[in-house]
Amino acid sequence: YYRSQDFSHIEIIESPILRYQNSNKTENHKHKRKLQLHLNSLGEKFYLDLWKNPSLSTSLLQPKKSRQKDSCFYHGKSVLHKDSSAAISLCDGVRGYIQTPQASYVIHPFPEHLKQRMKSDEYEKPHIVVRREISPDTFCPHALRKHNQISLKNTTMKESEPETMEESLAFEMNETLAGNRTRERRSTASKSPAIIETAVFIDQALYDQMRRTFPSDTDRQMTTFVLTMMNAVQRLFQHSTLGKSPEIRLVLMETLKVQPQELRPSDNIDTYLTNFCIWQHNRRHYGRGKSPRWDHALLLSGINMYVVDESGRRKRHVVGLAPVSGMCNPLNSCTISEGTSFQTVLVAAHEMGHSLGMEHDGHQDGNHCDSDTYVMSPTLGAGKTTWSSCSKQYLEKFLRSPQASCLQAPSPYTTDLLEPPPEKLPGQVYDADYQCTLRYGDGSRRSNLQTSEEICRMLRCDTGYGSKGVSFAAHPALEGTSCGRDKWCQGGVCAHMQRSAGTLRGGIVDGGWSAWSSYSTCTSDCVARGSVPAVGIMVATRRCDNPRPQNGGRFCVGKDRRVLTCDATRICSLSTRKLMLDEFISDTCRQASSRDNTLEITGTQFPSQENSHSCYVWCHKRGGGYMTQGWTI
Repeated sequence: YYRSQDFSHIEIIESPILRYQNSNKTENHKHKRKLQLHLNSLGEKFYLDLWKNPSLSTSLLQPKKSRQKDSCFYHGKSVLHKDSSAAISLCDGVRGYIQTPQASYVIHPFPEHLKQRMKSDEYEKPHIVVRREISPDTFCPHALRKHNQISLKNTTMKESEPETMEESLAFEMNETLAGNRTRERRSTASKSPAIIETAVFIDQALYDQMRRTFPSDTDRQMTTFVLTMMNAVQRLFQHSTLGKSPEIRLVLMETLKVQPQELRPSDNIDTYLTNFCIWQHNRRHYGRGKSPRWDHALLLSGINMYVVDESGRRKRHVVGLAPVSGMCNPLNSCTISEGTSFQTVLVAAHEMGHSLGMEHDGHQDGNHCDSDTYVMSPTLGAGKTTWSSCSKQYLEKFLRSPQASCLQAPSPYTTDLLEPPPEKLPGQVYDADYQCTLRYGDGSRRSNLQTSEEICRMLRCDTGYGSKGVSFAAHPALEGTSCGRDKWCQGGVCAHMQRSAGTLRGGIVDGGWSAWSSYSTCTSDCVARGSVPAVGIMVATRRCDNPRPQNGGRFCVGKDRRVLTCDATRICSLSTRKLMLDEFISDTCRQASSRDNTLEITGTQFPSQENSHSCYVWCHKRGGGYMTQGWTI
């Protein structure tokens, strides 16, 4: 059911060998129990060390009456590959994702409906191993512009609904600020790591695609795919290049077999994201006591979406979108991603990075990191499976801000999903051949024209046989995918398993602040509100370059600027640019609407203590709600 755009080499093997052992003699807890998985395929040998990931629950795969609390999902690594990772499911056969620096691999049981086509019965429990790439012209819309953050408009919700937009905004911000204050008090004494409690929703379009592929076992296949994908996202956020990253904890997964009326689908990714963010906010707010209170919501869609560029043209290569720094804001902590292949792993991680305050790598976004190497590159492509130092610094800065306080307060809702996760590898669930099958359909497998080492950067898939075969790029092979004898994919590189147990790097250097600069002269845009005179500011700055953090060293703690207000009466009395705030907002929205016909010519200032919201002009949208493209007041 996956669109034919992006695959690689495929091999059918017998079920891998599994061995259990305790990680040491004193630890008998089942989450500490290590599983060893041995797998030979596509010229590679994998020795995987795996540990259970109880944050992904077997109960999601079972009827309520027969639910078990034991998890069948694992994280881990290949002992023969440097910088490798794996996420494996043993819920029904061996399925998963293995990533090495050179390639990604997917393993999964041979589909029942295809077994009758096999020429022999040499395999008792056949599995497919696939090696797999991402189209280099697939991009993130933030490369065109910052995404518009969403404000709440009146909806059809009836319970305790404010009557006006102003009341609605005040109601929402009061709840947000009160929640933040409560959570800050709770978190000040806690040194526990940040936890992103995540809800995943599958729209009707994606479910319908899965139903056409697996007509007799749709629900289980859908659930297994999504949990395997989230397993891989968790693993990506655990990569050493990101440092002390937040834990992603799945608290809700819901398949929308019938699309809710309130969640109107659209192939315009901006429109669909706006609709989803408002819908999930209402679900979270009005469903109090009935379901978990998530920190972040992810929508997986089966729609081939587009974004409108600055010239008004539709671009179909967009695959995901999220508001920048939206985490912990109930209206903006939301992500949408096309969910039609394991490319979704990188897309979802990339967009969640935006939600955590990460900008794209590169000078175009004001940083020095390479724009074509890491997860936060503006475009998806080969080998982009690790994080840049810029992404690490953006994340550390966000986690130190008051906005991130919600990540320190676990939900009071009790569920067997809320358990601490150990390590896991995705490529252990789906092999490279199966990754190709997911991307391009039945009959697709890893291309024999590609060397094993190359798949870690970009997996290629054949979509036919003999002279009629066509090879397409899919995406980097999943963590733990085999890329040669005693090698596997780790961080987009094919690494030896034996060397992957430790990380080779230079000495760690923590960052240090420079001295504060002098305060700037008083400046002002001379925008006034009512009888309140215009106010100016003076700014002093410092840099984290004395020294710069290196090799995983800590970024500087504290703010990089100080601001003092100043009397701008004299400046503005001489200025010809004097404006009232309402006039300034109207002028801004009038200009914006001339370029974007989805906008009205009126707008407002969003009431918030966070300058990421209150210092922007928010224009009314014709379909309801508000948006901003970074127009500052």
